[in-house]
Amino acid sequence: RGVLPPAHDPTAPPLFAACADGVLLCRLIALVDPDSVDARAINFGVLGKAADRKATFKVVENCNLAINAAVDVGCRVTNIGPKDVMNHPPHLILGLLWQVIRLLLTAKISLKEHPEMARLLEGDETLSQLLALPPEKILVRWLNYHLAAAGSERRVRGFGRDLQDSEVYAIVMKQLYGSEIKPVDLSVPDLTKRAQQVLDNAGRFFAPFIKARDVAAANSKLNLAFVAQLFNDRPGLEAVEEDVAKELAGLDLDDAGDTREARTFKLWINSLEAWAGPNATDAVQIRDLFLECCNGVPILAVMDKVQPGCVPWKKVKLLPKNRHHVVENGNHCVTVGKKLELVLVNIGGVDIADGNKKLILAVMWQLMRAQTIDMLKQLKGDGTAVAEPELIAWANAKVAGFAKATSKPIRGLNDKTLATGRYCIELCAAVGGDVVDWDLVTPGATAEDRALNAKYALSIARKVGARVFCTPDDIVEVKPKMILLFVAALWQAELEGAQPGRRPSVMAAAASPTPPALRRPSATTSSPPPIRRPSANASSPPPRRPSAPASWIKAKPAPSPPAPSAPGPR
Repeated sequence: RGVLPPAHDPTAPPLFAACADGVLLCRLIALVDPDSVDARAINFGVLGKAADRKATFKVVENCNLAINAAVDVGCRVTNIGPKDVMNHPPHLILGLLWQVIRLLLTAKISLKEHPEMARLLEGDETLSQLLALPPEKILVRWLNYHLAAAGSERRVRGFGRDLQDSEVYAIVMKQLYGSEIKPVDLSVPDLTKRAQQVLDNAGRFFAPFIKARDVAAANSKLNLAFVAQLFNDRPGLEAVEEDVAKELAGLDLDDAGDTREARTFKLWINSLEAWAGPNATDAVQIRDLFLECCNGVPILAVMDKVQPGCVPWKKVKLLPKNRHHVVENGNHCVTVGKKLELVLVNIGGVDIADGNKKLILAVMWQLMRAQTIDMLKQLKGDGTAVAEPELIAWANAKVAGFAKATSKPIRGLNDKTLATGRYCIELCAAVGGDVVDWDLVTPGATAEDRALNAKYALSIARKVGARVFCTPDDIVEVKPKMILLFVAALWQAELEGAQPGRRPSVMAAAASPTPPALRRPSATTSSPPPIRRPSANASSPPPRRPSAPASWIKAKPAPSPPAPSAPGPR
């Protein structure tokens, strides 16, 4: 309210500036996963109040919440801080918005929501392999499935030029809607007018936000969005046979139990910017932890991120062609893991190649814990290792020193009093200061109150700059592993706020010059604030390397220049 729709009110800030206070981003991300952002933690009504120093602090908190929640739902926000959002450069805001909108549009393109998607299997492919495909590839298969069903010889490979002439849209929509839509006159030479006929038909069932000119211009992102809208409105796939339905029933399609841990590790890996070897063209990005880690390459990339140089990449089969290569990579994982002092008793390369879920979870937990503890060790600056007792002692000391604290010290990370969520909220307040609305915090006497407290605690932690991947259920059920990561993330956020050149704390970001979007508009003009553009002498980015065929590889940035004597801003 007061932000959308930005295009209809000439006195309102444009889209980019409307995102500068973080509220709009938080609300969009909450649509993807309601547990990622608690609306009670958002600071509303702070846009355009730069004169109020407290309001600037609140804006920083919103931006922290939006950034860390975006990571929690699977967005890539590398090297983006609250000040970047407050300055609202168009390329950054558009990048964030597109990732969130893409997640919203493709959230239900899954076997869990549509078991009939098993019709899209190809050759001897298994349901598990189909489950690991990104939504883009599933939608391409879906288009081709309906093209074949309509008897057309057309096939698509992407969402650009293959859809430019609107013929594919006309055929697929005729297959889906039949006599409910008007025929598209494909003899019209003007591609824009032809596309408008397609959109007019679609408008009878939903509101497409793609324009005819975008279809004619082969805009791949907007075409992907439109195809996702078509799928969500009417998939047009027949129900699967009984034997396929039984196989589907045996798959883990719900985020519960071990799969909740798998989600945590998957999001953590994707946030690491880990590279599969020195010649990789992009960072590792995975969708299915077990299916994609069984070839060993993502695990080795994470190990190399935890301790650079520990992986003998010349011996690794980056694109394994057979089981022998996959087992060989698994053996490298075990060998490197032992060098990292991981506990790998009775774990062999065959176990990783077979996708043994318990063993893969055990390896990933040890790697995540090692990376978190090592980060704390570096930030402390005294070179001493951080163990679980020290984490507990730090948390108890912070809570004990907080004036409004009512929680007793915890005896361990499995202390049942953590289930109320109040201790976690008080720890966040002790780290971040005035970030909690205490009228919203309950003693946690009922299951509903405990769930609300846990959800609020996670959002408050993200507001103070902590990058947490656990869920409210992890707090309510007192999962020791996830509680350790929660406490460590808060300690890391506190230490990073005190380190020059690192991610700015709420205090440091709020003390910086106020971005234009947060200033009150002048009384003499109603025009929006100017958007900052890169300087003319800025160096252009290096040419992009060709993408690798593997789905879990992304583009590696050019080597950074030699570091200065003093660390620069992150």
